[in-house]
Amino acid sequence: MTAPIASVVTRWRCPFCPRSLSSKSRMVEHIGKCWRNPAVRGCKTCKHFDPYNMLADEESCSAGVELSRNYCTTCGTTVNDRHGDCPEHPAAEIQPAGPVVNCDLWEAS
Repeated sequence: MTAPIASVVTRWRCPFCPRSLSSKSRMVEHIGKCWRNPAVRGCKTCKHFDPYNMLADEESCSAGVELSRNYCTTCGTTVNDRHGDCPEHPAAEIQPAGPVVNCDLWEAS
């Protein structure tokens, strides 16, 4: 019978969250948008973030940023589909549901 051969593998871990990847460049990309990185001004490091709003049964923002639906970043209109267009601003970026990064209303917690 043949014995197994040991193999050393390098993994790159995010300094802000438990995520790890085998590619250093992909980890650098992740760190630049990690929700727990204060430099990207994301929800999870903001004083307005409520990780579990018991009344709504979801994450919420006390500053009024919509986290539960896709919305137009220009006017805030809810869009049903991430790839859909805002009726008022067809070329506007659609913010996906979930925590936001680079938020103008972000404040350190």
